[in-house]
Amino acid sequence: MNSSRRQYIVNADDFGSSPAGNAAIAQAFDEGLISSTSIMANMSGFEQACEITCARNLHGAVGVHLNLTAGAPLTADIRSTQHFVDDKGTFSFALPRTTLSLTRQELTAVRREWDAQIRRCLDNGISPSHLDSHHHVHSVWPLLSVTMDLARTFRIPFVRISRNIGVPPGLAKSLYKAIMNWRLRQAGLAGSKYFGAAEDFVALHQKLTGSIEMMVHLYSAQDVSPLRNVIDNLGIAGRMLSHSEAAKERM
Repeated sequence: MNSSRRQYIVNADDFGSSPAGNAAIAQAFDEGLISSTSIMANMSGFEQACEITCARNLHGAVGVHLNLTAGAPLTADIRSTQHFVDDKGTFSFALPRTTLSLTRQELTAVRREWDAQIRRCLDNGISPSHLDSHHHVHSVWPLLSVTMDLARTFRIPFVRISRNIGVPPGLAKSLYKAIMNWRLRQAGLAGSKYFGAAEDFVALHQKLTGSIEMMVHLYSAQDVSPLRNVIDNLGIAGRMLSHSEAAKERM
């Protein structure tokens, strides 16, 4: 695939986290600065985010931002697991990122919680284009298995890969990321060929081919102008696709 076949997916994480963030994401869509977003089903701005999705016809451009690190869970079982919820009943992720296994109870609790988050999106008219997660918790090895299983169950075509652009994180972590991404590619679930934050692509993106997902965060209107500058500097205005559109382009 040559550079003319390069595909850019610019995804704003944390849709539904707050009214200010929702407004910023809506503005970024209106200005063509992003092509995709991922919604947090357990946060206070969720219903407003669903209304924005319908009002702007963003169907096919909204994934689920699976969450174990912010707000309150939607289900009861996970409240009894020490690694995920504090004594106030809110998410407090205490799981080492190097964790390779969890108890059956913990895995069941996470699956039920994420199942509920996805179903809440479906119940509100959102058919997820992809799965990713808040603070990348789906990249923890046993949680990746849960994520992949849910993607298959709900026929969600893509899961965000682990960051593979930017400053190398060290041999062990790089190897882990490569194995995780291999698992997703073997399962046909990899959401892109490359994934990283905006700063990761500034110097490299013209050398890349294939699908490129760039993660951005918009917490208020003040974040839109810097994003506009990034998009202009990268020269990708008008060249962005959602995950659904990128999948059609690959066919």
